[in-house]
Amino acid sequence: VWVDFDSSQCSNTEQAETDSQNQLSYSRVKHGDSRYFTCSLCSFRTRKKWNLTQHFLIHTAKKRFSCPQCSFECNRNDRLKYHIYNHH
Repeated sequence: VWVDFDSSQCSNTEQAETDSQNQLSYSRVKHGDSRYFTCSLCSFRTRKKWNLTQHFLIHTAKKRFSCPQCSFECNRNDRLKYHIYNHH
């Protein structure tokens, strides 16, 4: 689903898209020759949708992965593995 932004927001903003699978809204912004996906909750931006999807997990309250050796919790398995490798 493509949505047009109010042109007063940014003269270079082209369009926004809603990703219904992740309930994640982001904007594709063109400034010069670069296109960015921007987080709707903070100032993070990236050129790859995957990076934005992974970044958005920071904003979710669910912490699905827990360290079996301490109270550390996170929402990505790769971060749990990193934690265990570096802290235990």
